[in-house]
Amino acid sequence: MYNQPFEFIDNNVQLAELCEKLADCKVIALDTEFVRETTYYPRPALLQLHYGEQVCLIDPLSIDDFSPLIHILVDPCVVKVMHSCSEDMEVFSTLFQALPVNVFDTQVACALCGLGFSLGYQKMVEALLGHELTKTETRSNWLQRPLSKDQCQYALHDVLWLIDIYHMLTDRLTAMNRESWCEEDCARICLNAARVVVDAELYLRVKAAWRLPQEGIAVLSRLCAWREQVAREQDVPKGRIAIDATLMDIATHLPATRHALSESAQIRHTTVRRWGDELLELVAQAIKPAHDEPALKLVNKGDRSHRELLKRLQKVTRAVADEFDLPVEILGKKRDLEQYIDMRDDSVIGQGWRAPLLAKKLAMVLDADASSDAVA
Repeated sequence: MYNQPFEFIDNNVQLAELCEKLADCKVIALDTEFVRETTYYPRPALLQLHYGEQVCLIDPLSIDDFSPLIHILVDPCVVKVMHSCSEDMEVFSTLFQALPVNVFDTQVACALCGLGFSLGYQKMVEALLGHELTKTETRSNWLQRPLSKDQCQYALHDVLWLIDIYHMLTDRLTAMNRESWCEEDCARICLNAARVVVDAELYLRVKAAWRLPQEGIAVLSRLCAWREQVAREQDVPKGRIAIDATLMDIATHLPATRHALSESAQIRHTTVRRWGDELLELVAQAIKPAHDEPALKLVNKGDRSHRELLKRLQKVTRAVADEFDLPVEILGKKRDLEQYIDMRDDSVIGQGWRAPLLAKKLAMVLDADASSDAVA
């Protein structure tokens, strides 16, 4: 498995020459290596590209003109095969300020072919091609130069088999009449990667936010936006500023003094010392908002009737997933079902290939629930 040949691209001229060769390619395979332990933005460390019989390792640390490659990435006539590409999309956005189009995510395709949800690359290669891959360089220092032989071999194997697997999966999807399903879900990955979540809505990502009263939700909204802004400005992981549990504790207890703030769950003394006054001001502003500021509300997911309704929807979803030999997670995860309750036709389940399979059956459950509430 080792000693596979590859070309190392580490200057603008080589990259331009490579992209000239890619001009006639209909399918290329891509992957990235990056480091993010100490930064807000991912630090691109290596790009892997496979086309035809050639594997290239592209060094983003030595190249400053990526325009030829960007032209290939945004060309809708070229299929970009990747595996579990959501994080790669963020790397592309950071490095290129552009995102690939016409993406084929082999992890999504595997799920739609009934091979399992969130199948890892290593297991996919073994299941479909019988090759056993090692993951010895997973936590390697990808920013070091020169890269070791083991690092290069590990990196190139992450794209070496993707085109073969792409052809196998497209054949299966065609036989199952699910090509359009895969196209739709892969396009949604690209759409989600391009979507900008405004800071004011980041509180919606905190899992237990619904437990807070209205006043606490207003505080949490401000705290989450503040944390994101500070982390972005300082290019550090937002967890280094404050973790969710700390923000939830502040939003729950609404501290008015530095002493009360210092007793918040897992808050660092350095955080109180550095940003204590700022945090207390955010709490005070949220408690006494401007008169024209809209009140923030969240669905009470702990409400018994909501839990029971969600269980009924999950039961229907599992039955449909079994009927079509699909992982239940690809058909409708818990958060997808909650979105369907709120948005119906505008939700992921209410649109595309999921709608005829699942949405109508879920709608019957919701309508029956609404009717019983009306009678009660």
